[in-house]
Amino acid sequence: MSHFNEFNRRHKQSFAEQQRWLKKVLSGQTLKCEVCNQPLKTERSGDLLIVACNQGCTHVELTVG
Repeated sequence: MSHFNEFNRRHKQSFAEQQRWLKKVLSGQTLKCEVCNQPLKTERSGDLLIVACNQGCTHVELTVG
């Protein structure tokens, strides 16, 4: 398998995993950061929805309308 195909496969897996945990966090479930093991919190700032741990290991910003 080429390096490009392997990259695409891993990218799709990572994206699907991120979608799953975002759905869980946004539905109110408590998830922990994979790095520091602290709970992920959500915060709304204007058009952004931020999902992050206190230490900043995990930090995801979603644009919402």
